[in-house]
Amino acid sequence: MAFRNNRFQHSSNAGIKIQCAKRIEITGNVFDNLRSRKSGLDLHAITSEISAEDILISGNTFRDIGADGIQLAGAVGKTSITSNIFEVRRPYVYRDEKGKVDSRNPQRFGNVGENAIDIKSGPGPILIEKNRMSGFRPGVGGQDVSGSNGVAIVLHKRASNITVRKNNFADNVDHLRIVTGSGAGSD
Repeated sequence: MAFRNNRFQHSSNAGIKIQCAKRIEITGNVFDNLRSRKSGLDLHAITSEISAEDILISGNTFRDIGADGIQLAGAVGKTSITSNIFEVRRPYVYRDEKGKVDSRNPQRFGNVGENAIDIKSGPGPILIEKNRMSGFRPGVGGQDVSGSNGVAIVLHKRASNITVRKNNFADNVDHLRIVTGSGAGSD
C-alpha cells in the first residue's frame, strides 16, 4: 500500500496511523500544522501501533507537528525512515487551514513539536538515515505536547536493532537521546 504526494494539514487527528500492517510506503507527503489543540494530548503525524513490518517513510516534510513527527510503538519490524525534513519554525505562529496567520491571536498554542522521531520498541531492524531535523525546544505548560525537552530523536529502552547515520541536526536542545537499555547503533 502506498501513500504518495498527499498533504495532511491543520488537523486535530494523526495524519497516518499504522496498525497491524505490512508493506507500507509513505513518500513525498507534507504533514503541516497537525495539533490536538488540547492541553497534554499528543498528536503524531505518523504513528505505528500494535505491529508494523516492512515500512518505508521517505521524502516527506513534517512541519509544526503538535507532538512527534513519527512515533513507532508496539512490535515494529523492518522500517526505513530516510530523507525526510522535520522542522519546527520559530517563532511559531498559529496558522489556519490555508496557512494564513490568525491575526486575532497568533501565539495561541504557541509551542509545538515533541520529537522528530520517537522509537519506543523494536525488534527492527530500523534505519534512520539522511533526515534533517531542526527547531525542537522544550514544551511549555498548557500546550498539546505532553512533555518534551527539545530532542530531535529519542530511542527508548525497548527499541533495538536501530541504525542512525548521515542525518543533519540543527538548532535542537538535544539532537539524539538514547534512553537506558536501547540497542541502538550509530555510524
